Amino acid sequence: MSKLQGLIGKLRYNFLVEWYNFLWHAFGKRNRMVPHIASIEESIDKIVKDRCSVSRFGDGEVLLTLPYKNIGFQHGSVPLSEKLTEVLTSNLPNHIVCLSDTFRDLKRYNRRTRRFWACHFYLYDFLWARCLDPDKQYYNTFVSRLYSDFADKSKCGYWFKDVRRIWDGRDIIFIEGEKSRLGVGNDLFDNSKSIRRILGPASDSFERYNDLIELAKKFGTNDTLFLLALGPTATCLAYDLAKSGYQAIDIGHIDIEYEWWRMKAKRKVKINHKFVNEAIGGSMVADEDNFDSTYKSQIIASVKDIPLKRPRRTVAYCTPEIYLPGGIERVVSTKCNYFADKLGYEMYIILTDNPFQPPYYKLSEKVHIVQLDIRYEELWNANILKKAFLYLKKQVKYKVLLRKYLHIIKPDITVSCMRREINFITKIHDGSKKMAELHINKSNLRRFDTSPYDSGPSLLYNKIIPRLWNKNLISKLRKLSKFITLSEEDAKHWKELNNVVVIPDPIPFLPEKISDCSAKRVIAVGRYVPQKGFDILLNIWKKIEDKFPDWELSIYGPGEVEFYKKIALDLNLKHCKLMGTVTPEQVNQEFAESSIQVLSSRYEGFGMVIIEAMACGLPSISFACPSGPSDIITHGKDGYLIEPMNQDSFCNKLSLLMSSENLRKEMGINARKTAEKYSIENISGCWVALFDEVLGTTQ
Repeated sequence: MSKLQGLIGKLRYNFLVEWYNFLWHAFGKRNRMVPHIASIEESIDKIVKDRCSVSRFGDGEVLLTLPYKNIGFQHGSVPLSEKLTEVLTSNLPNHIVCLSDTFRDLKRYNRRTRRFWACHFYLYDFLWARCLDPDKQYYNTFVSRLYSDFADKSKCGYWFKDVRRIWDGRDIIFIEGEKSRLGVGNDLFDNSKSIRRILGPASDSFERYNDLIELAKKFGTNDTLFLLALGPTATCLAYDLAKSGYQAIDIGHIDIEYEWWRMKAKRKVKINHKFVNEAIGGSMVADEDNFDSTYKSQIIASVKDIPLKRPRRTVAYCTPEIYLPGGIERVVSTKCNYFADKLGYEMYIILTDNPFQPPYYKLSEKVHIVQLDIRYEELWNANILKKAFLYLKKQVKYKVLLRKYLHIIKPDITVSCMRREINFITKIHDGSKKMAELHINKSNLRRFDTSPYDSGPSLLYNKIIPRLWNKNLISKLRKLSKFITLSEEDAKHWKELNNVVVIPDPIPFLPEKISDCSAKRVIAVGRYVPQKGFDILLNIWKKIEDKFPDWELSIYGPGEVEFYKKIALDLNLKHCKLMGTVTPEQVNQEFAESSIQVLSSRYEGFGMVIIEAMACGLPSISFACPSGPSDIITHGKDGYLIEPMNQDSFCNKLSLLMSSENLRKEMGINARKTAEKYSIENISGCWVALFDEVLGTTQ
């Protein structure tokens, strides 16, 4: 039965290859990218002369840049995809990238190889086009495939003799699969000075990637030549070892190719004592007990003797983008960094929009980004009919891709930031517990009016649509394991749910430099949008700036700065600065050089900027808007809470603080103590306890 299945599989494979070859030639397909690739001889000379490290990319490696793809002996994953993409686009001075020299001319190869590559390029040419640089010099991956793929084999003997120069007189450490057994039974590496071996798994070796790197660094020296044979894992290892100053060469199939050359094999055949993934029956390998003591004495380490380290937990966050300097972006980045670096979690952020924008806030290398490239921003400028069509189309695509990636990642917890995935996330049965966290208050969760400056509210957009939308939302939220709000104030408004938990947002760190509250400066930070109420703040400042001519109001943030500058100009404000976007580090510096922080928002999700200012020792004055400020500020102790939109009361408390340096300093000390409660160390404990509860475990 197995032979019949093998025959059917082979016939199916050959049919598909021939079909795609027909399409390739019928449509006159050509590669979108034809990179500069050196010859085999030039590549060997480069390696010998410069002692550079080598990462090789063939069809399997580029295929695995798609996390959901697998090849015979290596399953795809997001970390492997990220690493392979990093290597392929790298430019290390002591490292070269080798490609298959099949982009321009296939005539030198045998028929089977020509048909295979034409099929591959028909299906996956886009993968090469998105990663390769047309101006970069690449080298030849066939330095390790010197026999089987060529139609004319007259040069093979010369190439095998030439390639031996790479390890001539060198101390070699093989990092190979446990059944690869490089050089066993032949003389290919006899001209080396010494041979030692580190054994990895025969398949799925990327799971032991960190262990392999640690073993290499433990046993290697600056003079050691690492020769790697671990499939795509070797491609990555060569790069990371090069970054650490070692010479490491992804030598791949050269030993098997040498065996076939010695046999004068006409096709890829199995070698009884070596793993040959490309030959029928090649995974059936004789036991190593049949070998002499020399091979066994060369083995200095094996990853199977090291316990496999699993992440404590795997958590995936779903959010549209993280390139903006917004509250959600900062909080998600802060939590993912801490969970990955400090708690040993495997953290993923799954994005839908702006695929070519880097994160605004620094992310740990241990945090994985998955970009689904849905591009919901295309809806913004579409008319209503096109918008409806695009939305439905993109929702279907999002659901399909999110399901696919969650099955790859296999998270314990999947967290929605309450965007478009909340409509279907509980229908994805990947084994993870589904949670959602809300970064705005309930009453403002779905605002269909765009601005308080519009001509007037619409019954359709402000009453009918939100009511229907909220009814549907409640049904989705009931199915979640937990629903997290940021404040006790907002939690009270979700009476329809019995799965609500309150966990406030954290600050990433407590700044060392804090304000002494002596500077005559009031500061506000936020986006220049109607929500933040900077128009109200400017009116408040107009009422008091003449009383305090030596004081200044400074506002920082992204958005429509010019709109608010016009308001300030119309009000004839003399001591007011409206500035643009600043980095998180610059914000802390500005806080430290101010004495009072003000928040004039019409509504908030939480009011994280209050805590950030308090961490810098500033007292705060804020409208008690929904929701958040009343959870943070203790009135009269570390700041003042003002009745929403009561400008006169706001003026009075602001004037009081501006008039008394001692009062500012006293409240500033208390504000710093308040901020300490929101440190990431404290807030992370709440999340860990929640994860324990949801998963029914304690870690």
